[in-house]
This record gives sequence, structure tokens and C-alpha cells, in this order.
Amino acid sequence: MKLKIISCALLLLSFFSCNKDQNQDIYTTIPNVEVDLYLNLNEPANYNLTIVGGWRYMSGGSRGLIIYRGQDQFYAYDRHTPHNSDESCAVVSVDSTNFFAVDACTGSRFLLANGTVVDGSATIPLKQYRTSLVSDVLRVYN
Repeated sequence: MKLKIISCALLLLSFFSCNKDQNQDIYTTIPNVEVDLYLNLNEPANYNLTIVGGWRYMSGGSRGLIIYRGQDQFYAYDRHTPHNSDESCAVVSVDSTNFFAVDACTGSRFLLANGTVVDGSATIPLKQYRTSLVSDVLRVYN
């Protein structure tokens, strides 16, 4: 009886360990590229980032970055979509509403306010980078 209990406990432990690893590795198809950018928000090129809902494309990441200004914070996403990421068209662009990023391959839409999938065949949110704001300088990094 003890052997059965120990076996069940080990089986459950291995099951939960596998799930944790899968969640950590959801972006394995997107190359892990070092990102460490500084943007001075007082520069004219960054004007859109001073307004809530403003955004800007930047070079960096795997296929470029989208920097988005939310209500209380900044978001930075890799433009390399996690769905069908091997395709050359697997790049997101901000749509005309300025609320969504759209996958050029599948038409999947991602909410810029948090990177989640709104509709389409994609199931994984956009890869997000860290941001921090000190005075008027925004840092984007991983």
C-alpha cells in the first residue's frame, strides 16, 4: 500500500513539473535575442509614447519591436508572432485602430494593452519585454 501511495505521489509530481516547463517554454520558436534599449521620451521621434495609446516600431528583438503606452505603464512586444513563427510573414503590425497588433500570416489579433490573443488561430500571447521608466527615459530590456 505504501508503494502505491509513493508511486502516485511521484507520478503527480512529475505531471506538475512537466506543465511548469511547458509554460516557461512557450516562446521556443522565437529566437531569444538580447534587448536593451533606452528611449528619451523628450525626443520628437518618441512623441507618440507620451500619449496613452501611443505606440512606436523599433528595431531589436527577433523581427522588430512594438513599444506601446498604456494607461499606467509601457509595454514592449516582439513583432515576431508566436503562431506559425517559422513563416517569413509571421510579423505583427499595429492596425488602424491603434488597439491591436495583427499577424500578417493568419490575421490573428493581439490586444496591445496586454499582448493577449483577441481572435484568430493564435493561442499564445505576444512575447513581451520588460520596461522601466526613470525620469523621461524608457528602458526596454529582457
